[in-house]
Amino acid sequence: VYGDRQFLVHRCSEDANIHEDVIQATKAKIRNKFKANYVQKSI
Repeated sequence: VYGDRQFLVHRCSEDANIHEDVIQATKAKIRNKFKANYVQKSI
């Protein structure tokens, strides 16, 4: 049982890390999109 629990905890923390990466990537994409739109408008 302890081994399974350990495995689950490990899986959860890995998923959290992946989730965090996805959030950061999404934020970066949105930021770049805003920058691109802003630059186009200012030209």
